[in-house]
Formats: sequence, structure tokens, C-alpha cells
Amino acid sequence: HTQPQLHQMGNSCISGRRRARHLRRRRAQPQADEASRHSSMMLDLSQLSDNRSLPYIISLYDQLEDISFLTDLLGEGGNRLTEQESIRLTVRFIVRHYDRDENETLKKFALFQLHSYSEVERQFLIMVGILIEEVPIDHCLGACIISMILDGGCLPTKELVSDLMQQLDFANASSLSEIKQKNSLCVVAALATKLAGAMFNSLLTVELLQFVHNRLANLTAPPATAASSNTSVIDSELKQYLLDNKPELEVACAALLMLQAFLVTSDDRPGLVLQICSLTSDTEQISLTDCLIRAESWLPMSDSGPLRELASLSLLLLDNYFLPPGRVSAWDAAASQRERLNAMLSAETSTEAMHILPDGLEARSDAASFESVRATFPAKSSKWYYEVTLVTGGIMQIGWASGATVFLSHEGIGVGDDALSLGIDGCRMCIWTNGRPSQLGYNWRRWKPGDTVGCLLDFTSGSAKFSLNGKWSGETHKAFLQQQQRQHAEPQSDLAIYPAASLMSNQQCRFNFGSRPFRYPPPEGVSDTMDSAGQLPADSLARRILPWTAAVRHRRERLMRQDFSGLCHICADLPATTRLKPCGHSGLCVRCPGMLAECPFCRAGIESCELVDGDSGEEDTEAETGSAMCRCKLADQEV
Repeated sequence: HTQPQLHQMGNSCISGRRRARHLRRRRAQPQADEASRHSSMMLDLSQLSDNRSLPYIISLYDQLEDISFLTDLLGEGGNRLTEQESIRLTVRFIVRHYDRDENETLKKFALFQLHSYSEVERQFLIMVGILIEEVPIDHCLGACIISMILDGGCLPTKELVSDLMQQLDFANASSLSEIKQKNSLCVVAALATKLAGAMFNSLLTVELLQFVHNRLANLTAPPATAASSNTSVIDSELKQYLLDNKPELEVACAALLMLQAFLVTSDDRPGLVLQICSLTSDTEQISLTDCLIRAESWLPMSDSGPLRELASLSLLLLDNYFLPPGRVSAWDAAASQRERLNAMLSAETSTEAMHILPDGLEARSDAASFESVRATFPAKSSKWYYEVTLVTGGIMQIGWASGATVFLSHEGIGVGDDALSLGIDGCRMCIWTNGRPSQLGYNWRRWKPGDTVGCLLDFTSGSAKFSLNGKWSGETHKAFLQQQQRQHAEPQSDLAIYPAASLMSNQQCRFNFGSRPFRYPPPEGVSDTMDSAGQLPADSLARRILPWTAAVRHRRERLMRQDFSGLCHICADLPATTRLKPCGHSGLCVRCPGMLAECPFCRAGIESCELVDGDSGEEDTEAETGSAMCRCKLADQEV
């Protein structure tokens, strides 16, 4: 069956009489009712329970300018498409509108429908096959789209996983196009983070590992002249290489991301590393470790795009998981370079899954969460500027954050998601603050790898501005600094605002605080750079940057050594300085008793409370009032 094109769908599925009736109604209806017809259509969509008609509606939505026409089609057309056509149209809609804020209702229904296909094995295999064909190879969020669709559905059975691997057929995948190779690897990576046990092992076939190894071993090396080129100037030979080999590099990046997904979630990581390292390529007797070392050496050749990604991922895999004998960690080798920096990214304040590369100026996130990182330099007065070069072009929020900003990666809260931070998002083409996006002030095209974002903070005028490739927006975001002043009792000079960024999965960017020349000149009035004005002691913990696995181990060990004995037994947040009466039990803070009617240890009623010295245990002050009044009073106190 030949799939109808989108521009043919409207006329092929609507009778002539229905079309004529619609045209007559349009001529009779005033243009002033356009807004009300739009809202009524969205209301009907939100009440649509049978989503079988959704692909038909989506095809018309993409075709027609007058979307009110879709109100005539609700409940009809669901059986006019084949199952494969229905899935394909829904996937196309998600790919086209995934990173846009409009059409939220349609996107939700489209996702629900795709998630429902995982309930039937045959539909699941069809959907995966269409995902592999339809997601563009250069889509900045392609892997995220595949992961989101697969992660929201039902868990596949072991038999279904086996059928899927047979369908992907990695033994013969080298003959497929690069787009199918990359998306197949993204599918396996998404499932690797979702499955465990026997199903996890059934994904990790010898054919898959051999395919990955062959792709890495047969990579075309960049021209030798690029190694001596300045990273900010890409010569014509390297440009031509990147143009000719971009699909090949995209597949190699997907292969390394898939290996990383297996290594992060594997129960037997050492055994998996041995299994991977024991393989050799079909054409060359070269180990996978040697492939990674070769790709790592390409890091200085490009400052953006898939070549930079490939080299960075190779470095991360080598120092986090493979650890070749005799290798000096790149983080140790770059220690002397970091000692010359006075402003860099802070590993102490970044979220747990954020990778900070060895030089301390580049960040990457591969986790299925919204990871954030902050710089060490606090801007408190005057006028400050820094640049960020985009290695990838996906969803990132780059800008400024207060020291009081709390980053919650799994809740999706990052830069611009509270009143104390401000961020630019060039993928969704908006400015974020207080958790709300605004197109006001975004006057550029959508950003892409290689672009440079400029961030300016001016305490003198109380404003913040952004630039893209040296072109400044006329909008000044003054509400951001005004909110900072309202949140602090101290004068403005005591405010501390830090450069910060939040990255979605598989995104990477590189910061410049002034340790090297800016790509675009700062605005007038910026007399000093953060790197020259910053003060970072040589023994500061902020300079200590470790490979991700070592950093996670260090954080967990530090938490285990932390003394929680003096904290409240309920909230484990405030000091335990309160004793309950008449039972005499202590170990609570001043806030928690205000939410209790009974002692949590003996269930006796609470009549009064007294404050005690947390160190000596001696009585300090007694509340003589009744239980309700006493608890309210203590609840309002601050430690």
C-alpha cells in the first residue's frame, strides 16, 4: 500500500459534500470569530477520549492553515489509515514539534498513542521500525525523542526484546544507511537504561558489540593539518572533512553513548569491560581501547559538532570505565592547567550526573535529566561578561543564577526555572525566568553547534542581556536583578550571582570566562574579565575536578562520613534542640513539634516543649504555655 503524502491527505479522506458544506460555512462566518473557533477546537481535543483519529487530525493540522476545520473531523477518519500510516504520521508530528511550546494538547495525545503501542508486541516492533526511519540523523534531540517514546511505554518481555534484536539485525547493519544505524543504536541505548537482568543481557549481543567496534575502527581520521590549527578557526580541509563525514561521526557518537548506557547500568561492569576489550575489528587488529585513544586525540581539532562530541565521549569512557594500564588520567594531566584559572566550573555545586571535562571549562550531560552547573566566580557589582560556545545545538538554558538557586535535575528545575535565575534557550527560542519562557527579547534564529552565546550582567543599570554570535538583543531583563534585591536584605553590593547553565541529555557546551580571548568583543564598560578578577586559592576544593565515576564515589563517601547525630530525627535538617514534655523525649528541632500532636517515640500527648542546648543537653528555655500555643511559637522560630 502506497503511503499518501501529507498534502494529499485532506482531499482523499473527505467527501465532496462535506468539503462544500465546510466552504459555505466559512464564507458565512465572520473572520472575527477566528480566535473563538481556535479555542473551541483545542477544548474538543482535550476531551477526545478515543485517540485513534489523532493521526488523521495531525496530518490535517500540518496541512491546513485554518485549524478550526479540524472540529468537523473529530471522531471521524480513525479507520481510514492503515496501522503503519497511523504510527508514521504520529511519529512525524512528535519529531517536528518536540522542541516547540505550542500544540501541547496534540503532543500529549500523540505521545499517549505512541506509548499505547508498546502494549501489543506487533505494534511495538512496527513503531520501533518507523522511529529508526523517521528521526533525522542530525536532529539535535533525536536520541531524546526515541528515549522519551520508549521510556513512557510498557516494559517489553524477554521474547519481545529478542525479536527486536533480530529485527535490528546488527550482524548486517553495516549495509544500512547511517540514519538507520544511528537510530538503531539509540533504541538499544534507551532500552538498556530501562531493562535489567536477563532482558538487559539479551540486548548485549556479540553482533551488536562487533558492529560498534567495526564502526569505530573504520572511522576516517581528520586531516593531519587540523591538529595544528587554532580551535577557534577551522580550516577549509577540516570543514570539508566534517561535511563529508558528519553522518559517520554521528553514528560513532551514538555507538559510544550506547556503550556508556550499558556501562552505567550494568551489574557486572568489570566483566562487561573485559568483554568489550576482548573484541577486535573485522578489518584491522585494533582493540576498542585503541579506537577510543585515537578518537580522544582529535579533541583539539574542533570546538563544536560531532567531532568534538566523539573525542569528548572517548575521553569520558577511557577515564571512567576502561582505564588502560599505564594511562595518566586526563583530569590529572590537566591539573596544572586548572591551577592557572581563577574562574572555572564548580564540581562542588553541580548536579550529580553532570560531566565537567578536565580543563574545568566544558560541561556535558548524558543523563535522562536536566543537569546544571555553576561557575566559581560570584558577580557582585560592576559589569561582567562571559561566552559559551555550543558543542551541540539542543535544549540548554544558559545565563545567571543566584547562590540561593536550588537545582533539581530530576524535577527539571535548572537555570531560569526560579525567580533567582535567568537563562537563554536558543533551541526553543526563548528566555527563561521564574519557570516561564518568554519570546520577548529573543531576536535570533534557532542556535546550532558552533554558535557563541554572550551573557552580560550590568549591576550599574540593573539589567542582563544576551547575544548570539556577537549580535545583541535590544531587550534588557531588569526584573531579574530587581527580584534579587527583593530576596536579599543586604545591599545590592552583597548580592552574589554566578554564571550557570542547565543541559538536557546529550548536550555539551564550553565556557570562556576570560582565560582565552573572547570570540566576540565584550560591550563597552566591561573593563575586566572574571578570570583576571577572580580569586581561587590553589588548595580550593573548587579546583578539584574528578572523572564522573570517581566524583560520584567521592560524594557518597563524604555523605557516609557526615555526622547526622546532632540533627532532628524527623527532618534531619535542623539541629535537635527541643525536648517534649511531659514525656521528656528529645532529638527534635524547633519546627517539627509544631506539626505533631503526640510524641513520635512514645505516643504521649505533647503539653509543652523546652529548648535545650544541643551540645550539652542542658535546659535553656522552657515554654510554660499550653501545648498548642507552645508548638505554634516554636514552629515560628528560626535557628
